[in-house]
Amino acid sequence: MKQTLTDIECYTTYFLLGCKDYKDKTKFSFEIGERIDQRKELKLFLDTYNGFWITFNGIHYDNMVLAYGQQNNWWMHESALYACKRLKEYSDKIIHLEDGEYKEVSLQKYHKWQFTNIDLYLYWAKLLRMSKKISLKSLGIQLGYPVVQELPFPPDMILEKDQIEELKHYNLEHDLGILDLLTQAFDGKLKVSLGALGTIQLRQQVVKDYGLNAWSMDGPKIASEVLLKDYCTKTKQDINSVRNRRFDREEFKFGDLFTDLNVQFELPELKKLHLDWCNSRNEFSRTFVTGTAKHPIKVSCGVGGIHSVNSNEIYVSTNTHSIITDDIAAMYPTNIENWKAFRYPEILESYVQFKTKRITETKPGMKANPKGSPEWTNFFQQDLFYKLILNGVSGLLDMEHSWLRSNVGIMKVRCGGQLILLTLMEKCILNDIDVISLNTDGLEVIVPNDSMHIYLNLVTQVERQFNVSFEREKYNKIVYSSVNDYIAILENGNLKKKGMFVTDPELGNSVNFLIIPKLLEQYFIHGIAPEQAITNPKYHIYDFCASQKVDRTFMVEWNGERQQRLNRYYVKRNGSYLYKCKDKSKHHMLKGWGVQLYNKHEDRPLDQYNIDYRYYISEVRKIISTIENHNQLALF
Repeated sequence: MKQTLTDIECYTTYFLLGCKDYKDKTKFSFEIGERIDQRKELKLFLDTYNGFWITFNGIHYDNMVLAYGQQNNWWMHESALYACKRLKEYSDKIIHLEDGEYKEVSLQKYHKWQFTNIDLYLYWAKLLRMSKKISLKSLGIQLGYPVVQELPFPPDMILEKDQIEELKHYNLEHDLGILDLLTQAFDGKLKVSLGALGTIQLRQQVVKDYGLNAWSMDGPKIASEVLLKDYCTKTKQDINSVRNRRFDREEFKFGDLFTDLNVQFELPELKKLHLDWCNSRNEFSRTFVTGTAKHPIKVSCGVGGIHSVNSNEIYVSTNTHSIITDDIAAMYPTNIENWKAFRYPEILESYVQFKTKRITETKPGMKANPKGSPEWTNFFQQDLFYKLILNGVSGLLDMEHSWLRSNVGIMKVRCGGQLILLTLMEKCILNDIDVISLNTDGLEVIVPNDSMHIYLNLVTQVERQFNVSFEREKYNKIVYSSVNDYIAILENGNLKKKGMFVTDPELGNSVNFLIIPKLLEQYFIHGIAPEQAITNPKYHIYDFCASQKVDRTFMVEWNGERQQRLNRYYVKRNGSYLYKCKDKSKHHMLKGWGVQLYNKHEDRPLDQYNIDYRYYISEVRKIISTIENHNQLALF
């Protein structure tokens, strides 16, 4: 099947659909305006194209605008300028959607196309989309696209001939260029740090095995639809009626969730915590201090989860003490099974089957075959599918508009995990084993080597009590800035990084000044000073870059001139200050340091960019000083 990358531009007197063949990279376009009118050609193309239609936010914008034209008589019978005007009016409605207008505007979303939509914007989870808008341009920056360019002309502008040519070039070269890179990333043809659950191949498998149109679904949606199909097949119920079920928030008392567990605590602070928790309804949040006399630990727990409060600490394994991390294996899936978190037993049955198949089939299959072989790849792909189903469900249990919603069920899963960790933590403290951190599904402890058998026995007790398994690793060293920001070196030499120490962030996350976590890794893991490490020619200019976009109420000024709202830049010797301006006020975007805008990449040796290393070294030194001075090296 054909695979076509598409993107539209919509102005009052000009409309453009830019297209690029994903395989052979051929570019073509359809224009509507005063100088050229290709509506007939465009209509024929849209009516007959039956390949893959690849967009970024196409389902909720581009395709809706095209459908609006296709569904109206004026599309072919009025003038080209009239058609552009109507398309622009509808485009503005989508962009500036007001309350009460959604139903009217969204009708076009359900237009029946011959082609198969692949909307890459929808590959991110719903919760992420709600809290964080992901732009194609910011993804382009992360993918290393050489040019950072926003729409060259305001959308309300009446374009001249030369401006139309510039806009066309921008669409075909840059917008579709970034979309091409993004498609390659999801297609496994680019090496990027990307959650494997967002691949095109995975959706292809779901389409093949379940007959679901999963090409533009995020992970939770795929999990929901697969379980829905299984449930309706078993119960012979109508899919749409089940999908549209909604449930009100249930009232409950926490003590009633785990009446059969018989959890008992000995430490006074945990006894009080447990009593208060059991007597609470719907909401609960506490912070308390526990631990050994040598190592107190501050812990925060509530309906959202549990974590310790760590700040600027370093721990190192020695000949006498070992740093051990134990995580509850597949905590959410295990708790869902153990505490029957679903409303429907048929769903639990399907869910457990997926869990069992992953344990008994795909995991052993991957181990039995060479990595990268066709056999390994098949098992790997199947494992990704099972993982998506198992992990995607927990969010649906807590989602207001999901047919799977059960706030009692999700509280059992979350609070049950906390009870497991609190139980193990108490057993460690009572046996004089220091707990240094815990978070969500695991904890880190410092175990005297001559007491290792005691610790392992405590873990076994908890495993039997709660019907769970722990997965264990040993750290040679771990450096905390906070509980969610750390770098650790495992016994086998591999590194584990989280938060501010991540040097290869997943697609969609920040890539600002990646040289800072890279220098921190060199210092804390390899003992190389930032002043020495920073001049290594292996680094790329992008490692020294950040990007920032201001909202529409601000303008950006650099070197005395107005700039676009999104800019990539690095700190440069004798660089100019970067400002965001509003009314008559100016605000530094990087106070005290001059920068060089870097919206167009030029490949040259690193020492030719005149980078001001002082800024990056000072930022790294601040972090090092904060950690080391606060910690005073908590060595055992």
